[in-house]
Amino acid sequence: MSFGQTILPYLSFTALSSTVAFFLCGLQICHRIKTRGSSEGTSPAPFLLSFLSCGLFIQYGLLKNDDIITYTNGIGCFLQGCYLLYFYTMTRNRKFLNKVIFIELCIIGIVVYWVAHSTATHLLKQTYVGNYCIFLNICSVAAPLFDIGKASLLSNYN
Repeated sequence: MSFGQTILPYLSFTALSSTVAFFLCGLQICHRIKTRGSSEGTSPAPFLLSFLSCGLFIQYGLLKNDDIITYTNGIGCFLQGCYLLYFYTMTRNRKFLNKVIFIELCIIGIVVYWVAHSTATHLLKQTYVGNYCIFLNICSVAAPLFDIGKASLLSNYN
């Protein structure tokens, strides 16, 4: 057995654990919303981007036939969906959120349709979906940092 085969289960467990822990960060945002009594001043971007990222990562995991990727992002998609639902119930701007969620579901649907019906090679499908996932993953990790930067700028003006 090679070193890579020996260490792979440990790396998979570490990746699964750290990713699920990252997905649980939404609980803190939801708690803050509950404490305030509304979502005012809180951006839905982390939930929206993570939901879209997880949705596409599920497709990528299926393409790669990788149960860890599929399972991890299934958990993430479920959690982000719950956070979005809570945010939705606590926001006044539902019209905007409806549009964005609809667009996200369309994007996921288009990618699933393309993967199922495209004549592109399996490798090309993996490459495209993987690149979308990388981009969205960077955005979903950066989204909370945007809120921190915005809060920092506002506090500098006060």
